[in-house]
Amino acid sequence: MEDILDDFSLSSSYDGPSLQELYTYGYKFDFGRYFTVGWNAMKNDVGQYILFFFVAMLILFVSFVTIIGPLFIALPLFAGFFTYGRKALLNEPREFNDFFGGFKSFGPLVGYTFLMIAASLFVGLPLLVLAGFDLGFFEALGSDPKGMSDMVFGAMIPAQLGFMVVGVVLQTLLFFTIPLIVIGKLGTLSAIGWSMKIVGKNFWWVLLYIIVAGFVQQAGIIACYVGLLFTVPLAQCLYLGAYAGIVGLAEKNPSLH
Repeated sequence: MEDILDDFSLSSSYDGPSLQELYTYGYKFDFGRYFTVGWNAMKNDVGQYILFFFVAMLILFVSFVTIIGPLFIALPLFAGFFTYGRKALLNEPREFNDFFGGFKSFGPLVGYTFLMIAASLFVGLPLLVLAGFDLGFFEALGSDPKGMSDMVFGAMIPAQLGFMVVGVVLQTLLFFTIPLIVIGKLGTLSAIGWSMKIVGKNFWWVLLYIIVAGFVQQAGIIACYVGLLFTVPLAQCLYLGAYAGIVGLAEKNPSLH
């Protein structure tokens, strides 16, 4: 399959292949191309991205007053990088309010949030049990805390490693879920299913891309965390670049593809 052009045009749309075509025929993974597309989504609006990230952090900080508030607004807020970035790539008229376009997909995104929480509990609790954290363990811990301290740390290591491995695999397989919801207009379960199918065609390349984009984001810490105002939006745009280059920027209706 031929994915996005090297000289991605900001004045033309890119529908991309159908989801079924991506799954059936696969695709070539091109790091440099996706990084270029991601930077194209940001380069003309750097100030807007920085301002939005600052505003989003303030909103999230205030939402913690309700304890569960972030569960409802975190994903819709950060999905704004994709809704605004899509317009930037297509050279469409855009304004600051477009960053809040993720709230148009509020239901599916919140549903995805709670599914991920449920998946974490489903995976995490059995790992703790396998590591020895059952009711008897905690009773023994209460009766002899000093004698059990070494066992606690010894049991936590395999549980943490197991949870980490499962988390990395899930994060990679679900890489395209959010843009499939906010750009592709898919429902939560459909977006999850198609993301797993598409990523599965190039799992290791996608994982490497996530790692590299993560390093780009963490580079902002070097500048006393102030640099995160730039590197976090950039990492999200790199995420969008991969999505645009592989899936495209059009609505994806599986029943019509």
